[in-house]
Amino acid sequence: MSSRIRAPFTLETLTLLPLVALALWTLLCHVTVHLSGNFHDLTRWSWLPLVAIIPAYRWILSARPASKPTPATPATPPQARDWHGFAIVLTLVAIHEFSAIWFPESRLYLFWALAIPLLTRLWIQNRNLPGVTADAPPPVTRHEGMLLTVLLLLALFVTLIAHRPEPDDQFFSNLAVMTLEHPERPLLSWNGMLWNEGPSSWLAVDRLTSIELGIALVASLLGAEPVAVSHMGFAPLFAVWVVLAQGLLLRHLTPRRWLSVLMVVVFLLFSVGGETGGGFAVFAFVQLFFGKSVLFSALLPLLFLLGLRFMQQGSRRDWILMLLGNIAAVGLSTSGLFLAPVATGMGLIANWRPNRADTQRLLLGVTGCLYPLSTGLALHQTMMATMDTMPWGLSVEANLHKVFGAGTSRWLYLTALVGAWSLSTDPRLRRTLLGISFIYVGIFFNPFLYPIFTGYLTGSVTTWRLFFTIPLPIMAALMLISLVAALRPDRRAPEPLSLLLTLPPLLYLSSAVRGWSGFWSMPLATASAALAILSATYLTRRFRPLVALLALLALLTTLNHFQADKIRKRTTLTAPRTLTHFPPTIKEPPDALAAARYIVTNTPARHSALVPTGVAIWVATLKHAPLQVSTEEIYLDLLKRWLEPGAKERRAPLARYISGTQRPDDAISRLRQGVEAYRIGLIAIHQSNPWLSEIAQTLQSMGFQPSTQEEYRYWVRAE
Repeated sequence: MSSRIRAPFTLETLTLLPLVALALWTLLCHVTVHLSGNFHDLTRWSWLPLVAIIPAYRWILSARPASKPTPATPATPPQARDWHGFAIVLTLVAIHEFSAIWFPESRLYLFWALAIPLLTRLWIQNRNLPGVTADAPPPVTRHEGMLLTVLLLLALFVTLIAHRPEPDDQFFSNLAVMTLEHPERPLLSWNGMLWNEGPSSWLAVDRLTSIELGIALVASLLGAEPVAVSHMGFAPLFAVWVVLAQGLLLRHLTPRRWLSVLMVVVFLLFSVGGETGGGFAVFAFVQLFFGKSVLFSALLPLLFLLGLRFMQQGSRRDWILMLLGNIAAVGLSTSGLFLAPVATGMGLIANWRPNRADTQRLLLGVTGCLYPLSTGLALHQTMMATMDTMPWGLSVEANLHKVFGAGTSRWLYLTALVGAWSLSTDPRLRRTLLGISFIYVGIFFNPFLYPIFTGYLTGSVTTWRLFFTIPLPIMAALMLISLVAALRPDRRAPEPLSLLLTLPPLLYLSSAVRGWSGFWSMPLATASAALAILSATYLTRRFRPLVALLALLALLTTLNHFQADKIRKRTTLTAPRTLTHFPPTIKEPPDALAAARYIVTNTPARHSALVPTGVAIWVATLKHAPLQVSTEEIYLDLLKRWLEPGAKERRAPLARYISGTQRPDDAISRLRQGVEAYRIGLIAIHQSNPWLSEIAQTLQSMGFQPSTQEEYRYWVRAE
C-alpha cells in the first residue's frame, strides 16, 4: 500500500470518510424504519456507524482490483486548442439565445438538433483515445494545502452567514422536530405541520431520509433546537465537504492545475447564477442544511469520480465506494433514487469505448447502483402519485432557466456543456469532456426524451435536477482557465492565477453583502482591488495579458458599488431572497423567527394556530410548536390524502386572508367557521394587512384577546 494511502489525513481520506459514514448511518436508519423502530431504538444503536467507519474504510482501501486494470498508455503530446470547434459552439449558443425572439418554447429543439451532429462526429473520431487516468495524483504540497485551507474557511464562512428562505425549510426541520417530540412512535410516521384530527402519516418515499434523523440525534445529545444544529453545525461541515469533493474530482481530471481550477469553481459558485431558485450557486453553499443540496454539490461529483475510476481500473475498492455512495444519496434526498445512478453512470460512460472489455466493466459498474434502483422501482408508483398531486410542473425551457439562469450564467454553462472539450490541451481530459458532452446532450438534454423522464423517472417537478448529475461548474472553470492561459505566452500551468483567483470571492464578501455596504465598504473594496493589481504585477511580470485581465476584474468588482441593482443581484450572497446574518445565527428572517417563537409560547394547549404563510414556515421548525391550519399550498397538495376532504379549498383562502394577499367574498363567515372547525387558539396578523380592522372586530366578538409584539398583532383565545 502506497504512502499516500497510509497517510492519515490525505485529501482522499478526508473526502471519502464522510461518504462511508453517511452510508453506514443511512443503512442503520433504513433498517430501523423498516422494522417500525422508534427514536429510542435508533439512539440505542447509533454508536454502530461511529465504531464501524474506520475499520470499514480500511477494509475498503485494502480491496484488490476485480479485474486486470487498463494498461497504461504512453503519454501523448499536448494538443492545440480547437478554436474552430469553440467558435462553432459559441455560434450554437448564440442561435439558442437569439432564437427566443421567434420561438421561445421550442428553441431547445433547434439547439439540440444542431449540437448533436457535431458531438457525434467528434466522439466517433476520438472514441478509442484513452480517457482520464485513474492513477493516484501526486500528494498535496504544503503550498497547495495552505491555499486549500483558505478556500475551505471561505466556504465555511459563507455558509454560516448566508441563507435563502424556502418553503422546504419547514418540511425538513419538522421531520427532526417530530422525531424528538414523539420518540416513542415509529420513525418518520408522523407529520406535525398541519392540524389534522384523523390518522396522520407520511409519504413512504420520504421515510428514506436519514440526514434529518442525524440532526435529531445530535440535537437530543446537545439539548438544542434541531434547526440550530442543522444551520450552525451540519451546514458548515457540509460546506467543507463540497470543496473537498470538487477538489478530489479535479485532482483526477487535471492533476497539474487542480487547485487553480478549484478556485475558479468556488468563485463561480459565489458569483454566477445566484438569481435563480435552482442554480448551482444556490445549492452549493446557501442551502447546505438541506440534504438535496449536499447531494447536488458534494456527493454527485464524488459518484461521478468513482464511476470514472472504476471504468479505468475496475477496482473493488471503487465499486464498494460506489455502492456506499449510492446508499448515502438515498439518505440525503429522495432525488438520490434517480440522480445517484445517473451521476454514477455518467462517470462510467464518459470514458467508455465501444469494445467488449469496456462494456463488461460498464455493466459491472452499474451493479453498484442497485440500492437506489431497486428502492426506486419498489416505490415508483408512490413517487409518481405524489408528483401528480403537485400543480406546477415545469417545461423543458423553464427547467433550463431554473438551473442555468439567464444572461451571462446561461451563456457560460451552455457553452461549457457543449464546448469545454475544445479548449483543453490535455488529450485525455479532452476525451473525457467530450464523452460527457456527447452522452449528456444526446440523452438528458434531449427535448424529445423529456416526456419519458417526467413520466417514468423524475416527475415533471424534479426533472431540472438532472442537470446536477454532471460536474458542469468544473467544466465551466476548465474552459475559463484555458481561455486565460491562452492569453499567456508561457504555456506552463498558471499557478499565479490560482493565487489571484482567491481575491474575487474576498472582494464580494467585503463589498457585496447587503449589511456591509456602509462607509467602509467602498474604501475596502478599492484597497482590495489595488492589492489585486499590485499582486498581479509582482507575481506575473512576464504575463502582461493576465495583468490586464485581473485589472479589469478588479475594476468590475469596484463598480459593483455603483451598479448594485444590475450586478449584485446575481451574486450568491445578494441574490433576491438571500439573507445574510453576521455574526452567524439561525438562518431565519429575524422578524418572522421572533413571531414564530411568540406563537409557540402563547398558543393554548391542544389548539391550532392560524398565521401568515411567511411565519408558518418557521413555526414548524421549532420544538413544541402548535399544529397549524395552513401553510405553503404545495404541502396542502402533498398531504391532502391525510387531511379532510376539500382541505385546500377551505384552508388556503383562510391563509391568504390572514396573510393579506387575497380576501374571499365570504371572508368573515370562513373565519368564524375555521376557528371552530380547527380549534384555532391563536391568530397572528401583520400590521400591514389591509383587512386588519375587520379581522380584529370579528375576533374580539368571538372572545379573543389582542396583543401587539413588534410588527405583528396577535389574538389569543380565552381559556
